[in-house]
Amino acid sequence: MSRLVLLLAEQHEPLRLRLHRDADRHILDLERHLEPRLAPHAELAHITDWASKLNGAIARLAGLLFLAEVLPTGWGAPVPVRHVEAATRLGHYFLGHALAVFDQMGADPTLDDARVVLNWVARTGRRAFTRRAAFTGLSRARFRKVADLDPALQLLHDHGFLRLGASSGPTGGRPASPVWEVHPRAAQAAEAAEGRR
Repeated sequence: MSRLVLLLAEQHEPLRLRLHRDADRHILDLERHLEPRLAPHAELAHITDWASKLNGAIARLAGLLFLAEVLPTGWGAPVPVRHVEAATRLGHYFLGHALAVFDQMGADPTLDDARVVLNWVARTGRRAFTRRAAFTGLSRARFRKVADLDPALQLLHDHGFLRLGASSGPTGGRPASPVWEVHPRAAQAAEAAEGRR
């Protein structure tokens, strides 16, 4: 790393590394293999934020491994597939450790979802909202169906951040979405919780 810094210190423009065609195919294969494992009920669903960055980290590691071998003059050549394969082994080693760490931390997807909802409430200054409004305002990557919000809303209710408002009477059509009322200090609690993370 020191040699890399010293060699590139005089450069004023960014230098780009290119992947060899086979290395590029290998990265695409990794993406195709990883994506189903990030699905809501798949093995990596509880660490999606971390695991979704894995392939980018593998590509960067491959670039560093390549530079370590070819400096000072060979960095203009494309990164060969063997460096991507070596970086993949490192990436999966780190993935195994990340799974162990998240399990030790007791990572709870419902708790993470509740934090996301609470941050949305604080960011938008809501005093009340319907489940449908929350679903519309939040990421489809995290909440694919309206019902996916229910565990997070229930957890926030259990901890006093939200309470279920009075339901309106029958309208003759589709039942009205329940209204969740926000505790007046929920925004401050969300900011405090974010600061402690």
